[in-house]
Order: sequence, then C-alpha cells, then structure tokens
Amino acid sequence: MKLNFDKAVAVMRFRGVVRLAIHGLKYSQQTYWFKVLRAWLLAGADAMVDWNQIDCAIPIPLYPRRERERGFNQAWLLLQSITQKWKIASHRRALARVRETETQTHLDRQERIINLRGAFEVRQAGVVCGKRVLLVDDVLTTGSTASECSRVLREAGATSILVFTLARG
Repeated sequence: MKLNFDKAVAVMRFRGVVRLAIHGLKYSQQTYWFKVLRAWLLAGADAMVDWNQIDCAIPIPLYPRRERERGFNQAWLLLQSITQKWKIASHRRALARVRETETQTHLDRQERIINLRGAFEVRQAGVVCGKRVLLVDDVLTTGSTASECSRVLREAGATSILVFTLARG
C-alpha cells in the first residue's frame, strides 16, 4: 500500500496503559485521561517534530454524528495542545469526514482502505494549498485513515504532510 503522507511519527506504542487511557477517553467518557495523554503528547513532541517545518495543523475528523455522541474529537483536543504550545495555525474544519464509515478497530489493512474510500473531503483548500501540513490523530495503526486524508489534502495542494500521533499500534 502506498501511503500518501511524507512521514509519520508517534510519541509511544499503543499498548498497556496508553491503550487503556485512549480507549477510556474515546469509548467510556473517562475524560480525566486527557490530562495524562496531553502530557505524554507534549513531552514527546519537542524531540519528534521540527516545528519550523510546519505551516498548519489539521485534525483527523470524525463523522459529525460520532463526534456528537462522543462529545469531542480526540484528535482536535490533542491538536489544540500542540498549537497552543508552538503557535501553529490550526484549521479544524479544513478537512471533513463526509461519509460515515464502519469503525476501523476490527478491520484489516485492505478492509480499512475500502472502508475509507471517499470518506474525506477538503472543505477549505485555501488553508492547505502550498502548505506543509501536520495531520494529527490519537492512534496510527495501518496508516489507512491518515493516508486517505493525506490523499485529499495533496489534491487540494498541500506540499508536505507529516502525520503526528500520540500512539502507534
């Protein structure tokens, strides 16, 4: 599978307490985990990203119904921590999930690719055209979601895309 982003970095592995914390936040409304996740993210971010090489940051979007049910988009929460610390422009609505997809959790790589086709759309091409984009999410597993998002960002003119996640599965 060809990945459509230039590079992906993750602060830690998606196992043990990291997995427990992320799942607790996302699926059980255990919002107290966010402070810990944020601290881990910021502690690792300095060493992993050349912040002078980033023009803007965009979160991986959730489908609107899923975000309403959850009450938040974890990628947006993490992105806000980054942009506050490093003063990078963030664009929450530049990229949208326009089609509801099956959860990726139990799908293999090929099923994920099929599941995500046509699921994302750039809504604000002007903020990514000619820009070096930081694409933020909580977990990178196969790279399918980040790759599909990167594909549409590149079509809108993004010059480079660095995927930055809290954890890698």
